[in-house]
Amino acid sequence: MTKLSVTYASCKIRGGGGGEDDGGKACVIRNTIEVVVVRVVVVIVVVVVVVTLTIVVVVVVVVVVSSSSRSSTMY
Repeated sequence: MTKLSVTYASCKIRGGGGGEDDGGKACVIRNTIEVVVVRVVVVIVVVVVVVTLTIVVVVVVVVVVSSSSRSSTMY
């Protein structure tokens, strides 16, 4: 809630004139949407990186295990 009130205060300072309340609300909504979008994008990027790393690790483990089992059967 603190971030939202700070955002609202900064919107009030920026938005002057007759339609101050409407401008303030629109500004707060816009800033809140921006924050949410940024968080969603960060979460998506983190999930993609984690999934990619997991796949890479699994592939490496499978390759190492299969190559070691092949070499053990050859001897």
